[in-house]
Amino acid sequence: RSRNSRQAEMQARIDSAQQMSYWQFRQQYTAFGQTPPFFATLSWFVKWDYFNYGMGIILLGNAAMMGVQADYFAKTADTNIPIPFRFSDAFFCVAFTIETLL
Repeated sequence: RSRNSRQAEMQARIDSAQQMSYWQFRQQYTAFGQTPPFFATLSWFVKWDYFNYGMGIILLGNAAMMGVQADYFAKTADTNIPIPFRFSDAFFCVAFTIETLL
């Protein structure tokens, strides 16, 4: 087969994999004696509904923490940032950076 037909077949598999579990996705490849390429697996993961749900939960958590931080600094005259706020800021920064890189 030509390279274009293999790429078209792979893209069709990726597009149809949005509702599949990872094991169904792998089984579709291994049925043809192939292992899924790294980027095909990564594409499946990013399009997976549960990835989107997880990122939505992280986004809501970030919004809640921003509200808690704003409330804390509005009620206190403290200029030092408490350690839990630093950890939460670092966590959300890393989580959103990873999402962007994917």
